[in-house]
Amino acid sequence: MAKRFEGKSALVTGGSRGIGKAIAERLLKEGATVYVIGKSQENLDNLKTDNPSIITIQVDVRDWDKTKASVEKIGIIDLLVNNAGIIFSEYFVEEKKENFEDHIDINFKSAFNITQIVTRGLVEAGRPGAVVNVSSVDGIKCAVPVFD
Repeated sequence: MAKRFEGKSALVTGGSRGIGKAIAERLLKEGATVYVIGKSQENLDNLKTDNPSIITIQVDVRDWDKTKASVEKIGIIDLLVNNAGIIFSEYFVEEKKENFEDHIDINFKSAFNITQIVTRGLVEAGRPGAVVNVSSVDGIKCAVPVFD
Protein backbone atom coordinates (compact mmCIF):
# COMPACT_ATOMS: atom_id res chain seq x y z
CA MET A 1 0.00 0.00 0.00
CA ALA A 2 1.35 3.39 -1.01
CA LYS A 3 1.80 5.96 1.69
CA ARG A 4 0.13 9.21 0.62
CA PHE A 5 2.67 11.52 2.25
CA GLU A 6 5.89 9.64 1.57
CA GLY A 7 8.70 12.11 0.96
CA LYS A 8 6.65 15.02 2.33
CA SER A 9 7.18 17.03 5.49
CA ALA A 10 4.31 18.00 7.78
CA LEU A 11 4.10 20.43 10.68
CA VAL A 12 1.33 20.13 13.27
CA THR A 13 0.92 22.92 15.80
CA GLY A 14 -0.62 21.90 19.11
CA GLY A 15 0.21 18.36 18.12
CA SER A 16 1.44 16.88 21.40
CA ARG A 17 -1.97 15.69 22.62
CA GLY A 18 -5.62 15.33 21.66
CA ILE A 19 -6.70 15.94 18.08
CA GLY A 20 -3.28 17.30 17.11
CA LYS A 21 -1.54 14.16 18.36
CA ALA A 22 -3.94 11.97 16.38
CA ILE A 23 -3.28 14.04 13.24
CA ALA A 24 0.49 13.84 13.73
CA GLU A 25 0.38 10.08 14.26
CA ARG A 26 -1.75 9.56 11.16
CA LEU A 27 0.56 11.68 9.02
CA LEU A 28 3.47 9.61 10.31
CA LYS A 29 1.68 6.39 9.32
CA GLU A 30 1.08 7.90 5.88
CA GLY A 31 4.83 8.35 5.42
CA ALA A 32 5.38 12.03 6.22
CA THR A 33 8.32 13.40 8.15
CA VAL A 34 6.36 14.92 11.02
CA TYR A 35 7.25 17.94 13.10
CA VAL A 36 5.13 18.87 16.10
CA ILE A 37 5.11 22.21 17.87
CA GLY A 38 3.87 22.25 21.44
CA LYS A 39 4.09 24.42 24.51
CA SER A 40 4.46 21.65 27.10
CA GLN A 41 7.79 19.82 27.09
CA GLU A 42 6.19 17.04 29.15
CA ASN A 43 3.49 16.47 26.52
CA LEU A 44 6.10 16.57 23.76
CA ASP A 45 8.23 14.02 25.63
CA ASN A 46 5.21 11.72 25.98
CA LEU A 47 4.51 12.05 22.25
CA LYS A 48 8.15 11.28 21.46
CA THR A 49 8.04 8.19 23.71
CA ASP A 50 5.06 6.86 21.76
CA ASN A 51 6.39 8.01 18.36
CA PRO A 52 10.20 8.28 18.38
CA SER A 53 10.42 9.42 14.76
CA ILE A 54 8.25 12.51 15.28
CA ILE A 55 10.42 15.61 15.62
CA THR A 56 9.23 17.76 18.49
CA ILE A 57 9.72 21.50 18.93
CA GLN A 58 8.97 23.16 22.25
CA VAL A 59 7.82 26.73 21.73
CA ASP A 60 4.96 28.89 22.92
CA VAL A 61 3.30 30.01 19.67
CA ARG A 62 2.39 33.33 21.34
CA ASP A 63 6.07 34.22 20.99
CA TRP A 64 6.11 35.39 17.36
CA ASP A 65 9.92 35.60 16.98
CA LYS A 66 10.80 32.28 18.66
CA THR A 67 8.08 30.53 16.71
CA LYS A 68 9.31 32.06 13.46
CA ALA A 69 12.90 31.01 14.16
CA SER A 70 11.81 27.47 15.09
CA VAL A 71 9.69 27.00 11.98
CA GLU A 72 12.30 28.46 9.64
CA LYS A 73 14.88 25.93 10.92
CA ILE A 74 12.73 23.08 9.59
CA GLY A 75 13.06 24.09 5.95
CA ILE A 76 10.38 23.36 3.37
CA ILE A 77 7.11 22.14 4.87
CA ASP A 78 4.68 20.50 2.45
CA LEU A 79 1.71 20.29 4.81
CA LEU A 80 0.87 22.60 7.69
CA VAL A 81 -1.85 21.78 10.19
CA ASN A 82 -2.67 24.81 12.35
CA ASN A 83 -4.21 22.98 15.29
CA ALA A 84 -2.97 25.01 18.28
CA GLY A 85 -5.87 26.73 19.93
CA ILE A 86 -7.53 27.59 23.18
CA ILE A 87 -11.06 28.24 24.38
CA PHE A 88 -12.30 29.71 27.61
CA SER A 89 -15.64 28.98 29.19
CA GLU A 90 -16.84 32.56 29.38
CA TYR A 91 -19.52 33.76 27.05
CA PHE A 92 -18.73 36.66 24.76
CA VAL A 93 -20.28 39.22 27.09
CA GLU A 94 -18.21 37.90 30.02
CA GLU A 95 -14.85 37.54 28.26
CA LYS A 96 -11.88 39.06 30.08
CA LYS A 97 -9.32 41.18 28.22
CA GLU A 98 -6.45 38.79 29.09
CA ASN A 99 -8.37 35.79 27.75
CA PHE A 100 -9.27 37.67 24.58
CA GLU A 101 -5.61 38.56 23.98
CA ASP A 102 -4.61 34.89 24.43
CA HIS A 103 -7.34 33.88 21.96
CA ILE A 104 -6.01 36.30 19.37
CA ASP A 105 -2.35 35.40 19.99
CA ILE A 106 -2.83 31.63 19.91
CA ASN A 107 -5.85 31.04 17.70
CA PHE A 108 -5.18 33.71 15.08
CA LYS A 109 -1.76 35.37 15.20
CA SER A 110 0.19 32.11 15.53
CA ALA A 111 -1.65 30.56 12.59
CA PHE A 112 -1.01 33.69 10.54
CA ASN A 113 2.70 33.77 11.50
CA ILE A 114 3.35 30.09 10.82
CA THR A 115 1.28 29.98 7.62
CA GLN A 116 3.18 32.98 6.28
CA ILE A 117 6.54 31.28 6.92
CA VAL A 118 5.46 27.94 5.44
CA THR A 119 3.82 29.39 2.33
CA ARG A 120 6.74 31.75 1.71
CA GLY A 121 9.06 28.74 1.68
CA LEU A 122 6.81 26.86 -0.72
CA VAL A 123 6.50 29.81 -3.10
CA GLU A 124 10.26 30.43 -3.09
CA ALA A 125 10.88 26.73 -3.80
CA GLY A 126 8.19 26.62 -6.49
CA ARG A 127 6.46 23.73 -4.74
CA PRO A 128 2.80 23.02 -4.04
CA GLY A 129 1.64 22.51 -0.49
CA ALA A 130 -1.38 22.51 1.77
CA VAL A 131 -2.52 24.36 4.86
CA VAL A 132 -5.25 22.98 7.10
CA ASN A 133 -6.76 25.15 9.84
CA VAL A 134 -8.50 23.23 12.61
CA SER A 135 -11.38 24.84 14.46
CA SER A 136 -13.83 23.79 17.13
CA VAL A 137 -17.53 23.89 17.81
CA ASP A 138 -16.61 25.53 21.13
CA GLY A 139 -16.17 28.76 19.18
CA ILE A 140 -19.90 28.73 18.50
CA LYS A 141 -20.87 27.55 21.98
CA CYS A 142 -18.98 30.34 23.73
CA ALA A 143 -19.51 33.12 21.23
CA VAL A 144 -22.92 34.44 22.21
CA PRO A 145 -25.27 33.23 24.94
CA VAL A 146 -28.67 32.04 23.87
CA PHE A 147 -31.54 33.89 25.50
CA ASP A 148 -34.91 32.24 26.03
